Amino acid sequence: MSIGLQGIPGVIYRIWKVFFYTRPYQHRSPLFKTNRALEQNMKVIIENRFKNSTFGGDLYCNGNLEVFSPNFVYMRNVVLNISGISKVRDGGENLSSVIGQSESEEKVIIQSSFFQIPCKHVPNLEPKFTKHFKSWFKAIESATKLDQIENRIILNKIQSFVILVKRGDYANLYYTLIDLYNAFITAKLFKENPHNTTIILMDSHPTGNLDSVWNAMFGKVFRIGHIKQSFMADKLAWGVYSGPLSAGLFDPPFLREFKFKILNDYHIPLKTYNLCPKTRKETIITLIVRRNYVAHPRNPEGRVLRKIKNEKELILKLKTTFNDTKLRIIQLDKLPVDKQIRKITDTNILVGVHGAGLAYGLLLKSGSVLIELFPLHYKKKPNFHFHQFAMWNNVTYKSWISPKSSSLEWLYVPEKTAIELIEQSLDKINKICRK
Repeated sequence: MSIGLQGIPGVIYRIWKVFFYTRPYQHRSPLFKTNRALEQNMKVIIENRFKNSTFGGDLYCNGNLEVFSPNFVYMRNVVLNISGISKVRDGGENLSSVIGQSESEEKVIIQSSFFQIPCKHVPNLEPKFTKHFKSWFKAIESATKLDQIENRIILNKIQSFVILVKRGDYANLYYTLIDLYNAFITAKLFKENPHNTTIILMDSHPTGNLDSVWNAMFGKVFRIGHIKQSFMADKLAWGVYSGPLSAGLFDPPFLREFKFKILNDYHIPLKTYNLCPKTRKETIITLIVRRNYVAHPRNPEGRVLRKIKNEKELILKLKTTFNDTKLRIIQLDKLPVDKQIRKITDTNILVGVHGAGLAYGLLLKSGSVLIELFPLHYKKKPNFHFHQFAMWNNVTYKSWISPKSSSLEWLYVPEKTAIELIEQSLDKINKICRK
């Protein structure tokens, strides 16, 4: 029997009103979330800073410090005092030389007086900040006159826009794409050209396979541990940290522009970035396989979870079944990033067990298909990361969760299941291309 809203008990009605009625603009799928504070700050900066070139945050220190929220801080005429950091390593070491080092050895601690800005009195805003921004704000020291700073230190000066980036998991593609996007939108929100932007990595991680993407997307990239002298920056921002992607917002700003910047930076010709193959033989199905490899110092054995237990049999069956297409098997860690991106961007159907490599769904052609395979325990603890990436990129998403429990290391994928998912995907692409 249907019950009208007035028949719903008051408490339930109020809950319904708060989470649904008052948010008509919000996609109601469990895939996406509402973060009103982040959405509001994005709206303010886009409207004021990006579109109208006016100030959008709260100004302090004669305009040398602009605070938007715990996620957005902008500084002018700031000196970075290198003696104000604490670290165990400089970072950028060869991975093999630091096997076994702890995560704490890769952290950079910001101490007092690291940031020096012309200001009579730095406001007490520290309680408003979260995560590492709290200690960063505490490290701001006031200097009454700019010439006092210049007389005290022999300075190098960076005239380009500077973004300080505290990375997450530097060896993980999913978190790296989020960090790159956060830095990209930081530049865009302040109307700066990413290619003229200097990135300073505020960590001591060793060299990783994904480091090259930072150099491709931005003008200059430095590790803070490699900078030995204090320097001045005309314009500096703290890179967005908990941004729109990690927050799961329905419509992240500049995401399409971010995607096409990556394609452009890796010289992917857009005229070849076409979903519809001329024939089925030109349809490319890419299966990402997961095999053991050493990604960071804390996994010296290189143990990788969620490998396909029946990989050889599955691949043989797929090759036989789809011999009228191009079936490609790739192990991402064996390829440099530029080749990874090239193979992904000409793919029509991307298949893989849940893992960071499926973050490449963000770079697939619009209308492509992403197939994600899960072990059983994800039924109780679902992970929407790559479903979100697919939805944001207008990519069809399909998934399968194993009905049987298995070890963390191995997943059995029935050949029939994989074939059905791929056949459904081929039919979907054919329908799109016939329109």
